[in-house]
Amino acid sequence: MSARPVSVTRKTRETSIRVTLDLDGAGKTSIKTGIGFLDHLLDALGRHARFDLALTCEGDLAVDDHHTAEDCALALGEALDRALGERRGVNRLGGPSPMLRLGCAAKRLAVSRVRTSRICFVHSQRPLG
Repeated sequence: MSARPVSVTRKTRETSIRVTLDLDGAGKTSIKTGIGFLDHLLDALGRHARFDLALTCEGDLAVDDHHTAEDCALALGEALDRALGERRGVNRLGGPSPMLRLGCAAKRLAVSRVRTSRICFVHSQRPLG
């Protein structure tokens, strides 16, 4: 198995991101994306999965938050892919996803034996009022 603590840097025209990830951590997180809800999701992922996760992003939030969210997910996916290495001992796990009465927020993490890992954050909420 390859080393599990990793660092990834991603620079595009729209964003500059630095991720450090240790799969064998204690759930310590430091998240600064500039998008409050994304910070909350990434913090919850690190704490509940017991990953040590630090992610900082400087993005073009004055234009839109799309590039920041997308590039953060890509950088985190790359870090996770590197940390898992050959994926020996990783099994597939699934379960039901209950709907909440007034809204639904789901965090899903898919790790497979394909070349890259995919992380998907889904947030949907009924309009208030």
